[in-house]
Amino acid sequence: MLCPSSITGGAESGVVLISDHPLTRYAFKRLIKDHTSLRVAAQLTSSELEPLSEPPLARLIVLEVSAAGEREQNLVRRLREWLPGGRILVLLRSIDAQSVKALVAAGAASVWTTSSTLSVLLQAIHQTIEGRRWIDPACLEASESPRSSKSTLSAAQVARTGSASLLSYRELQILTLIRQGYSNQQIAASLFLSVHTVKHHMTRIMFKLSATNRTQAVLKAIQSGIELVGS
Repeated sequence: MLCPSSITGGAESGVVLISDHPLTRYAFKRLIKDHTSLRVAAQLTSSELEPLSEPPLARLIVLEVSAAGEREQNLVRRLREWLPGGRILVLLRSIDAQSVKALVAAGAASVWTTSSTLSVLLQAIHQTIEGRRWIDPACLEASESPRSSKSTLSAAQVARTGSASLLSYRELQILTLIRQGYSNQQIAASLFLSVHTVKHHMTRIMFKLSATNRTQAVLKAIQSGIELVGS
């Protein structure tokens, strides 16, 4: 079993898949049938979708795209109009942080990339159905970009921490879990990383914050006014 058994069906267990690739449609249907209690209510191509005036009844709409061009963003916007709750999961056939940002801005609730495993896809389905936003960890890992002004140190904060570097979104995630008492193994499992990768991030965090241990890193981040993820 690839996935949490908590993905269950019910009266609103329908999933609509929109993909132009027959292999994707076949594999997705088997994945849903074999590892969840959901059901694929409909499978459409993007050309079949565009003439429709209203969508099939669904709890979740899954849209496969190769990029995040204007056409793809418009498809997401139209689906969002049909599904105001925002339960739209995009399957993106690339790792591109800008494409993810554009798709989310258009109205996607979650984005999974084909570089990740099927077990990660099932996790994405579960999180999206539960009403939570989910972005593929593989894409976040690849981008390693600063997360706007919330993760940026001001000049005064730089002076206090002794570092002119910025904390990436991934580093903020790890600091948040450290603050919650997670071990390296638990952080790795939570963020779909290897323990080695977590240790690498910890080294970078402590260097950026001029900290000598995990506790000091969290304290320095808080004292510097850095907002941790979910805090």
